[in-house]
Amino acid sequence: MDQMSILKASKKYHVPYGTLWNKIHGLHGLKPGGQLRLSAEAEASLVKTIQHLTQWKVPLDAMDICCLVKSYLDKQGIVDRRFKNNYPSKDWLKSFVSRHSLTFRRADNVKPARAEVDADMVNNFFDELEETIAGVPAANVYNYDETNVSDDPGAKIVVTHRGLKRVERKIQHSKTCISLMYCGNAAGQFLPPMVVYKAQNCYNEWTIGGPKGTLYDNTLSGWFDSRCFERWFNELFLPHVSDKPGLKVIIGDNLASHFTPQVVESSVANNIAFTCLIPNSTHILQPLDVAVFGPMKREWRKILQQWRKESRVKGSIPKNHFPKLLNQLQNQLKEENIVSGFRATGIFPLDRQQALKRMPSQNRDIGGETVVSAFNESVAEILQQHCSNQKTPSRTRGHKVTLGKRMTPSDLRNTGTKGTGTTSQMNSHTTAGKTSGSIVDTGTRSSDQLDAESDDSSCTDVEPVDNNNNEVLSNTKLSTGKRGQKRKLRPASVPVPHDSSDTNTDDDTPLSKLSVAAHDSSSMDTPASFQIGQWVIAKYAGKKSVTYFAGQITEVDNDEDELTVNFVKRQAGSRSLFIFPETADTDTLGFDDIVLVLPEPTVNNRQQFCISHKLLL
Repeated sequence: MDQMSILKASKKYHVPYGTLWNKIHGLHGLKPGGQLRLSAEAEASLVKTIQHLTQWKVPLDAMDICCLVKSYLDKQGIVDRRFKNNYPSKDWLKSFVSRHSLTFRRADNVKPARAEVDADMVNNFFDELEETIAGVPAANVYNYDETNVSDDPGAKIVVTHRGLKRVERKIQHSKTCISLMYCGNAAGQFLPPMVVYKAQNCYNEWTIGGPKGTLYDNTLSGWFDSRCFERWFNELFLPHVSDKPGLKVIIGDNLASHFTPQVVESSVANNIAFTCLIPNSTHILQPLDVAVFGPMKREWRKILQQWRKESRVKGSIPKNHFPKLLNQLQNQLKEENIVSGFRATGIFPLDRQQALKRMPSQNRDIGGETVVSAFNESVAEILQQHCSNQKTPSRTRGHKVTLGKRMTPSDLRNTGTKGTGTTSQMNSHTTAGKTSGSIVDTGTRSSDQLDAESDDSSCTDVEPVDNNNNEVLSNTKLSTGKRGQKRKLRPASVPVPHDSSDTNTDDDTPLSKLSVAAHDSSSMDTPASFQIGQWVIAKYAGKKSVTYFAGQITEVDNDEDELTVNFVKRQAGSRSLFIFPETADTDTLGFDDIVLVLPEPTVNNRQQFCISHKLLL
């Protein structure tokens, strides 16, 4: 086959000669069209970052990804003129998502405590559970859990014309909830439920028309307490399993309200093994939560909606109507749901992989050089914005037991009765608290300020060394300048009151900013060498004054006559108590900037340093 020359091909197909020549000789290696803003390695690292953060339950939205790219470009010193201020556009983000087979999904919220459940915890649970349920038939493996049904039929999808931002449906509803205890075994058999009303008494008409064998009770809170659970165990569960031979295993939450010494002793006497699930893992290991309660509540909303249409009752559901509605709900429960729940959680038949497959995969460290390190710094900034160390109080968790292992009475005796105290015990604590606190300080100072003042009284002044017998100026004024050229003056956190004898100070200014008027710093005695760990006072000269700060030496460079100091900040409400700030406040200073070396300060029981010196007042 004859080959066409470049010149003939250029004339025939109307392609520039230079373009064809470059293509044949491999000089035109770029892809046609617009070129990528980021390199292939950078985009690959960005994709891995998105995937890993999703597995860590900190997924990124569109703005987070754009901010991450901007932070990366800024750290790399790259200015892409196609991005406004290095911030990617929506078109770039859309192309990036399409290019790497990503998608936009709505993220479900999960509590931090649930996110902490990992594969190791699940494996340890199944190791113990394997020994507990070995040889136990499906009809003897039970799962119990409490839930509630509300007087709210929920939202409904309706048909309407376009343009409406809010569609309303007029229907009676309230926020009333009624607690239920359900229990079922791996063979598909349900026990009658137990109902707990939020009321001071439980009347007979509230118990008519419900499912056969249902137990009714009441509490002031509407939740199950130790008394209700003990009654459920003795009056519902024990009669149901009393005629079954062999070991019976009952699996549930490790809540303090679920266990009393009487319940555990009864379970041992009747050959019943209580097994506790991992806290905050019911979405993975609780069969009722995984496969029963979801369909059950959907059926409840249908029943409630139909009852609202037929009934003329306004307000919340009358308690004498609830048993009949509960009977309709009980008839809708399907045996295959509870069987599927045991199978999906891997409890019966025992298969831990069923639970582990829903766990986040194990993550590996990402290697690399500048690209990876830059992304790591950017990811850290995103995590600081999303994550918080604050923990919200939760319901009292149960006793410290081995999860998945059979519970015995000795477990309760060894772990104490935290969270299960009686009413008389709580009242005695309350009375004791009132008696011990009969003397009350009605002043305006807080307890922290009083503690700070008492701690201040134990501090002694440390005088500066002055070889020239020059006294430090007692008349002080506020420094409005900065800490020299290297370091800015740290803002004080809380204004602190001081003695009225200090006539030259401003009452509205924190004491940590109080400085000594500019004077000859050569009068201070500085040592010939410094050591790591020494406490020193450093000076920062402004235009009209000098400010002094205390800190501890962390690094010393004798070749450059420089050292690094980690400064402390004054505790609010105190003159001589200091603490290290949460964010390290360090600076590199010259030897000449050190005024004097302080003795090792004392530390009180609150880990506060006691430093008293005229320069720091």
